[in-house]
Amino acid sequence: MNLIKRYGQKGFFCNPRNVRNNMKNDTANIRKYSYVELGMLFGMFIGIGIGITAFSFTGDAQSFTLTGIGIIFGLGIGAVLDKRQKKKRDNKMKICKEVIE
Repeated sequence: MNLIKRYGQKGFFCNPRNVRNNMKNDTANIRKYSYVELGMLFGMFIGIGIGITAFSFTGDAQSFTLTGIGIIFGLGIGAVLDKRQKKKRDNKMKICKEVIE
């Protein structure tokens, strides 16, 4: 596949000056959370929901340990998603370097 056709004019999107300016604009206004952080948060919410439901049916306080299990699953899933995102970003940077050179 022709890289110029795929990414537009040669070097436009991969120009280091444009990349630096875009990074400044993105990070100055909004903090981006990693998938590990979001996975831990959502896993905790799901674990709390299941734990409260289990506690209401059984009356056993150990059902609140499901919160920790939800956090563990969220961390695992978030780590896998972060690794995929990093791999995708590295591939994109490799393509940008090829286009610039």
